[in-house]
This record gives sequence, structure tokens and C-alpha cells, in this order.
Amino acid sequence: MARKVSIQKRLEAIAARLEPGIQQAFIDAMRASVTALELRTFIDRLSEGDIEGAISLIEVDEGALSPMIEQIRQSYSEAGNEAAGDIPKLQDRTGRQVVIRFNMRSPRAEQWLAEMSSRMVTEIRAEQRQMIRANLTEGMVDGRNPRNVALDLVGRINKVTGRREGGVIGLTRQQAQWVANAREELSGGPDQLATFLGRCGRDRRFDRTITAAMREGRALSVTQVNRISGRYADRLLQLRGETIARTEMLGALNSASKEAFDQALDTGIVREEQVTKTWRSAGDGRVRESHQRLNRETVGHNERFSNGLLYPHEPGAPAREVIQCRCIASRRIDFLAGFRAQGD
Repeated sequence: MARKVSIQKRLEAIAARLEPGIQQAFIDAMRASVTALELRTFIDRLSEGDIEGAISLIEVDEGALSPMIEQIRQSYSEAGNEAAGDIPKLQDRTGRQVVIRFNMRSPRAEQWLAEMSSRMVTEIRAEQRQMIRANLTEGMVDGRNPRNVALDLVGRINKVTGRREGGVIGLTRQQAQWVANAREELSGGPDQLATFLGRCGRDRRFDRTITAAMREGRALSVTQVNRISGRYADRLLQLRGETIARTEMLGALNSASKEAFDQALDTGIVREEQVTKTWRSAGDGRVRESHQRLNRETVGHNERFSNGLLYPHEPGAPAREVIQCRCIASRRIDFLAGFRAQGD
């Protein structure tokens, strides 16, 4: 008989399959906000010093985020079904068999999904407003041309694809600053170009162009600076989308797993003291040290792990516990737990 694949592996498989779609949905939402922008009006607002008015023209549309939220809902549903499938058939006092089937319409599940959707929209839109405000303010304080400030923000048209590329919409404030620093390095002399060559996220296909300029003691052209820094920004956007996808995906998987066992408790056949959960790390060299120590730690269903979390990616968990975390909590029912307790 083939050995059953562990819940950890099955949840990891869901993540591997659905994460790319969530990542792309985030990127598409950011690009949609740029595509919808009336650039001339945007530049006019900047020329008038109306930064808040300019920001209002490039708000991330809530509807554009819907595909990403729907894919997270799908991952929640699939994870809940997988976890419920691990719960053995139960038997009530009359001897009737009870099979736990994951219920997406339970009040707890619907509340989690509603709060997830609201939080994501609020956080992404607030983060973008903060980044755009800082970007535009710095550009105007430096006395830069409003058109160049706008194009650095939203990207420049690729004459081949017809799409804007290389802007910083969708990046965090820190990542947008990295792009600004990279642009400055690419516009400088050999020492600054050498600094850019130390950036991990750069497109190495441009290294030959940069080293040739360094060797010949000449500056890169404005077109080259725009193209290379733009490609760097695009790669950071991919990274940003990947980080959001992984974080939100693992939050959905772990929350759905808990909900499946909560639904088993709702039957009254399973008691809370019979359910335990175990922290499972990804088990490779990229796991943070604190989560390596947590690996295989087992506690009760509603007890907290030694890091204070109910489960990996618990809503409201500190960023240091969440960002790029790939851990899950696996659960099991020990039907003899009550008898052991009585024997003690």
C-alpha cells in the first residue's frame, strides 16, 4: 500500500501551484493602476505642486485586486479540504458515522475571508500612497522636472510592447528608494557603476554594457540608465509580488487547517484536549534560526507555540515571524488522550 503523503507536503503542493497566480495577480493590479493613469493630468498636478491631487489619480483600484483575493480564497478552500480529509471518520453516541467536510460558509471561515480581503486592500493601498507621496515629494523638493519625476514613478513606454516598464508602482517605500539609488549609481562615474554591479537584483545581461563604460571612462546614456534601472525595478516588483503571494498563501493554508479542526470540535464528538498541533518548518537552509528551533514543537489545539503564535502566519503576527516564512502547523486527533488523562 502506498504511503499517504503528509499534510505538510500536500499544503506545500497547493502553495507551489497557486503562488505564481497570486504573484501575477498582484503585478497585474499594479500595472492596471498605471495603465488607467492620465499622464498629462498627473504631470499638470505635479507642476502645480498638488502632490495629494496627483496621488488621487493613481489609487490602486479595489476591483483590480479581486483576482488576487479570489485565488487566496481558493487556496483557503483547498487547504481546508485537505485538512478535513485527514480527520478520521467520527462516530456519535448513536453509532452514526460523521464525516468532516470543510465548510467555507461557516461563520469563522467567512469572517477570516472578509477580514483578509479588507486588510489586504487597506494595506496595499495605504502602502502605495505612502510610497508615492515620498517619491513625488522628494522629486519636487530636488527641483526635478515634473515629467521625469512622473516617468520614474510610473515607468516609460516600451516601444515594442506598448506597455510602461520600470516604474516603482507596487514596490515598498524601501524598494523604491533602492531604484532611486540605482538610477543615481548608473548616472555616475566608474566607482558608482561598480556599486551598482554589486546589487543582487540587477539584470546581469547589462553587466557587459556597464563594464565597457567603466573601462572606457564614459558615462552611460540617459536611455541606457532608464533601461537598466527600469529592468531593476521590474525585478523588484516580481520579488514584491512573490513575497506577498507567499505570505498570504501560507496565512490562508494555516488558517484553513485550524478551521477544519475547529469544525470537527463543533460536532461535540472531538474534545479540544484530544487535538494537538506541531510546528513544521520547510526543513532547508533558508529557514530562519528561530523557526528551526520551533520545528516539531507540539502544543494543544488552542495553545500558543513558544514564539507566542497560535500557528504560523497568525493574523497580526509580527513581520519578523511572517515575511518569507514557509512553515505550517500540522494537527492530529488523539482519541485516547481523555482516557490517559483519567488514568493519571
